[in-house]
Amino acid sequence: MWVDPKFLTIVLHDQAMADDCKRCFAGLYVLTIGIFCPLEILEKREQERGDQVIGRARGLFDIVHNFYDYDVDIDTSKMTVAESVNLIEKTIESRSS
Repeated sequence: MWVDPKFLTIVLHDQAMADDCKRCFAGLYVLTIGIFCPLEILEKREQERGDQVIGRARGLFDIVHNFYDYDVDIDTSKMTVAESVNLIEKTIESRSS
């Protein structure tokens, strides 16, 4: 049951981080969401933000999604914000019933 939901953003750099998250969240109702997009878009966003370490997106691209099976996958190059929110809400509703 969702009670006072919290949101936490974590970029998993290695298996140890993923294992730590799983251990810390054990017993809690957690919905994991993988946020994806093609590398070219990620690098463009990295440049546009102006507060990112340039090259980090490329360096982590083939690493960050290897350690977790997500409950929901969001591809921001194919889905609008509204579509993404709708998918997340439907997933939460299906788990709550």
